[in-house]
Amino acid sequence: MKTQKKTRQAFSKGANGREDNGRFAKGWQGGPGNPQVQRLAEYRQALADCISPASLKRVIAKLLKRAESGDMLAVKILLDRCLGKATTAPASVDKPTFELPTVATTKDAVAASNAIMQALSSGRLTPDDASKMAVIVDLARRTLETHDLAQRVETLERDGRDDE
Repeated sequence: MKTQKKTRQAFSKGANGREDNGRFAKGWQGGPGNPQVQRLAEYRQALADCISPASLKRVIAKLLKRAESGDMLAVKILLDRCLGKATTAPASVDKPTFELPTVATTKDAVAASNAIMQALSSGRLTPDDASKMAVIVDLARRTLETHDLAQRVETLERDGRDDE
């Protein structure tokens, strides 16, 4: 223990083993690490000690049988383990499958939102792409509403001056 403290102090400019720039000094031993990692490794080893390759094959066979009979959770587990977790497919760059309608009025914003939902439900848009387009439509709607509100305030102020 004393040797470790001497080593730490020999390489550190401060009491925490860091140099003036905040980086750990060369030769710094570091801390004890994350104790959860060691515990997790012990759990995995205990599991590996209890399950034989033959019993694991039987479990996988049962999972496969349930998936083949239509159990969607079993299908998901198998596909996630065999192919990796599913991700959203990237949008087609070569040929767009959906063109966002022009949004010049708040009524157009409603029509654009409906078009996005229809394209999503028919599979022409991914959920990620639909979400991005919905943000754009919402931005256009808010811009239109702000512009409309500014015009109304301007009209009210002009009418108030005319009355004086």
